[in-house]
Amino acid sequence: MKIVYYILTLNIELIAILPFKVIYFLSDITAYLMMNVIRYRRDVVKTNLKKSFPDKNKKEINKIIRKFYHNFSDLFFETIKSTKMSIKCLNNRLKIENIDILYNYINNGKSIIVCLAHRGNWEWLNLVLSDIFNKNGYAIYQPLKNKFFDDYVKKIRGKYNANCLIPANQTTKFIYKNRKNPSLYFLLSDQSPAKSDVKYKATFLNQKTPVHLGIEKLSVIFDFPVFYLDLIRIKRGYYKAVITEICSEPSKSQPYEITNLHLKILEKSILQQPDNWLWTHKRWKYAES
Repeated sequence: MKIVYYILTLNIELIAILPFKVIYFLSDITAYLMMNVIRYRRDVVKTNLKKSFPDKNKKEINKIIRKFYHNFSDLFFETIKSTKMSIKCLNNRLKIENIDILYNYINNGKSIIVCLAHRGNWEWLNLVLSDIFNKNGYAIYQPLKNKFFDDYVKKIRGKYNANCLIPANQTTKFIYKNRKNPSLYFLLSDQSPAKSDVKYKATFLNQKTPVHLGIEKLSVIFDFPVFYLDLIRIKRGYYKAVITEICSEPSKSQPYEITNLHLKILEKSILQQPDNWLWTHKRWKYAES
């Protein structure tokens, strides 16, 4: 297995040194193959879109599908490319607006939770955030089942701060130990929870949707303000992140209030740029159970 790992790593490293023009040429080919030849989760994508946008006709759905596969392929190649990109290059291609909001909380000794979504290139966003908040930023992640990809993703995400990655099952314990240090906790929570973890279903994109409650639980327990950081695709290889407050006083919130506010903001983002979200995920597989 180690030999396979090194062979795959070598091929990825070779791709990473290619210029962006070649990277995107390869991405175009890969997008076509994924969509039309391999048909990678094509039925899942189409079903998700049809149920999420019942008012859109076949032509409109197919247009989103085409754009999605191009974006999805770009994400793959851009993530590989990031291993050889300087932080200056990353900052030129991904800019975070109104970031002073986050600085203000940290400078005032207050920890916060920042919700991220599988929109745009969230791997680039993780890198930019880990560089900016190198000493007090932590990314909560779910380890991948495939060891090769898990090791590779951890290598990428830990490029500027290897200590910033916290396995999801250790989150509460880590935050409790770190509670006296003003910190930012970044969580991706827009995917489906495990079937055994489904405790609440909300209406999201016209469907009854099982949702994670981790962000709400953590914010209420520790009374950490919650923000949503939306990643908007400006054009190919360029992104803009915008910060929106979800809840400033979680301890005073009502049950599911934070979760529903988060979903409402996320839904609005998806409606504005539908091809920019991760539609290959079986988001509603437990919706009827």
